[in-house]
Amino acid sequence: MGDKNALWGNYLHSPKSILNYLLKLSSSTPIEFKIHNPAGSIMILIMMTMLVAIVISGLLIQGLFEFNSIFLSFVTYFNDPQAFIAKEIHLVLSYTMLIAISFHIVGVLYSSYIYKANLPMMMITGETTVFNKKANNETI
Repeated sequence: MGDKNALWGNYLHSPKSILNYLLKLSSSTPIEFKIHNPAGSIMILIMMTMLVAIVISGLLIQGLFEFNSIFLSFVTYFNDPQAFIAKEIHLVLSYTMLIAISFHIVGVLYSSYIYKANLPMMMITGETTVFNKKANNETI
């Protein structure tokens, strides 16, 4: 649903194109890309995957420690040490998500600076601005 800018295909980039983009990004020269740059796209996919893992582990912990969850039927398969390991995994995922969010915010601000575009406002309003600039005629 939505326009062509909202399609999942715009978030999928090869590892080579992501690495290539990150290496060229450090040169402070804007690089032409389609709607989503490779670094931002992969970060969004990572954060969405981590969010799903955090929700699932949180529901599992709720079942293990509070005996109230949609995963309550699975808690009989866990012993005490495994329950505490699940809790630690949830904690590590949560802190890692905070770090990923921080990196994403810094990346958006840096991209806004080098592309001379207000990317946060573009995300809020949905209005796109021409901010793709060519660097040595290279396209990612």
